[in-house]
Amino acid sequence: MQSTITNEPPPYAALISKSVPYNSNLNPPKITGAIITINDDIGNVENVIEYPKHSGVYQTLATGMRGQIGRSYKLKISLQDGINYESDWEKLNAAPTIDSIYGDPGQVQYLLQEPDGTYTVSTKNGMNLHIDFTPSADQDYYYKFETSYIQQTEKIFEGVTLAIYSWSINTLTLDNDLKASIAEYSGPVKEFFIGFIPEVLIVDSNTLTFSEGVIVNTSILSVSKKIYQIFSEESAQKVPSNTIFDPIPTQLSTNIKCVSDTPQTVFGYFAAASVVHRYQFFYLQGYTAAI
Repeated sequence: MQSTITNEPPPYAALISKSVPYNSNLNPPKITGAIITINDDIGNVENVIEYPKHSGVYQTLATGMRGQIGRSYKLKISLQDGINYESDWEKLNAAPTIDSIYGDPGQVQYLLQEPDGTYTVSTKNGMNLHIDFTPSADQDYYYKFETSYIQQTEKIFEGVTLAIYSWSINTLTLDNDLKASIAEYSGPVKEFFIGFIPEVLIVDSNTLTFSEGVIVNTSILSVSKKIYQIFSEESAQKVPSNTIFDPIPTQLSTNIKCVSDTPQTVFGYFAAASVVHRYQFFYLQGYTAAI
């Protein structure tokens, strides 16, 4: 179960499915025919209606309830078998103010295995992305950062530079979380690292693909402490480092509970989050010069 209401215009979606065993290769079966509502703390109710073309996918109307900063929201679910679920109340806190996004030349190093089985250290050049932002005052805050980028590329094929430029959405999403409170930061946050973009995108026996320009889209979601904890646990499980220190697969936290007589384990969350975005274009020429 996953659903989020924000301060951005509706519709808002809800995804519901049954769980499958941890080592299963099957897709979780969707749940159809559920009655879902979003309720606010002053008595308003918004129906989340099943999408006709996609079973198990529900959404509100585009003209329906819009999340308001300062209001609290709860999700309620009733299944056809009579089992009911509710989320905790989630308050929609104020978003921070993004002051600027900027980059500087950066490098990452990784181990490269040679044909003889030995390892060498390889260096990848690119750009480090940073953000300056100002948190909303007089409240604890828990932020989730989501940064994606679109790159304009130049291809070199068998030593010949092709005069072909194309824009494509890079599938890599840079995620970084910041948990902070007013006691930790009393003012603007400077030079917060949000990700690394490599210079060479694709390397094979014939082709090198370099970036000419990058459009960066950074979003900051202001969430509750509980939702931040859920996101952090989920991220740790999804992005293992393949080391002995990787987390042991375990049940994740949730803010949704079964309120019927039959106790059931629930996975997922319902979040209320204010969102702020910033887009920035970088013209990059080799990544070796200052941006």
